[in-house]
Amino acid sequence: KTLLCTFIVCIALLVGCSPTPKIQVDNLSSMTVFYTDAENQTQFTDFDSDSSELSSLKIWLQENKKGWKNYLATPSVGDMTITSQGVSLTIGDDWIVMREGGGTDKVRQLHKTITASDLAVFQALK
Repeated sequence: KTLLCTFIVCIALLVGCSPTPKIQVDNLSSMTVFYTDAENQTQFTDFDSDSSELSSLKIWLQENKKGWKNYLATPSVGDMTITSQGVSLTIGDDWIVMREGGGTDKVRQLHKTITASDLAVFQALK
């Protein structure tokens, strides 16, 4: 009985804990945005550290540190992908998947539901 209670408490703690992105937002110095245009061609745009677009992304990341869940599936395919130092974001109509790490860092994926206003922030980066 004690083992079962311990197990239930551990599961409750794991479910109650939501991961926080480890990304160092202030260290992002550039980004590339990939998207599909009206002719179904993949396009991309690079933004440097002085761009308002990178600033918008940094603000969104700072304001959205909570509500993430572990994403254990294979990489997702969305409407657009944003890559920067040690992170990539794949965005769909109402979701976002963050892939952190790579190289010598352990890779992990997180996801969360986004609102229409969140989506508008990302759509403005095209």
